[in-house]
Amino acid sequence: MIVKLQDKLNRLLILVKIRLPVQQEFLQIRYLTKVLKMLEYTKTILQKVSFSPALFGKELRKSLQWLQKDEIYILRSWCVLTFGDLYYEIIAESFKGI
Repeated sequence: MIVKLQDKLNRLLILVKIRLPVQQEFLQIRYLTKVLKMLEYTKTILQKVSFSPALFGKELRKSLQWLQKDEIYILRSWCVLTFGDLYYEIIAESFKGI
């Protein structure tokens, strides 16, 4: 579990391209943990409502209102990879202008 979490944090660090000084390592880990929690929560909700296009679109738009910009980029990639075949139009419309 710890290795899996560390792997996710490392991938997020690469995706977000955060470059913080070494003395701010604690803040970096704290930030990435928060990002991971918010993204995981959003992914869980989207997976649970994926049976309905209307609910999926509504929850996706709601999540975009409270996620940070770098989180939104990661979420967009995940949505296209996971639900692109089912809801590509909804995903494209939701992320339009971002």
